[in-house]
Amino acid sequence: PVFQIFGFTRGDVLGKRIFDFSSPENEDHLTKLIISTLIRKDHWQGEVFSIRKNGDSFPVWLNIRPDKRSKGKVFTYSAIVLDISALKENQKHLEQKQYKKML
Repeated sequence: PVFQIFGFTRGDVLGKRIFDFSSPENEDHLTKLIISTLIRKDHWQGEVFSIRKNGDSFPVWLNIRPDKRSKGKVFTYSAIVLDISALKENQKHLEQKQYKKML
C-alpha cells in the first residue's frame, strides 16, 4: 500500500484527507484550485509535493477522483499517488548534462 511507501501505517492514514499529507512547499492556492477543479470536473491530476512520516518533502503525481454512490452523490474521494522523486532527479541530471554541453 502507498501509505507504507511513505512511512505511514494504515492507522496513520485512516480518516485523514489527502491534504493532511501535503508539504508546506505547496501554496494555499493549489489546495483551493484542486478542490474547485474537483467540484467542476470530477477529477484532478498533477504534480504536488507530499511529505513522508519523517517530514521529508518529495514530488508526487496525484490523481484524485470521486467515489459516487446512488444518484451520483459523492461518497468519498480516491487518490492515486506516484512518487516521482527518481524521475525528477533524472530530469535534473539530464538538464545539468545538457547545460554543460552548451558551455
